[in-house]
Amino acid sequence: MGLWTLERGLGLSFYNGWALRVWFCW
Repeated sequence: MGLWTLERGLGLSFYNGWALRVWFCW
């Protein structure tokens, strides 16, 4: 695991979390 993988993981996690919140709010 490198910084790139960690950054990608955090980025996807943040984006997915935001998308899920909006999706469930609808």
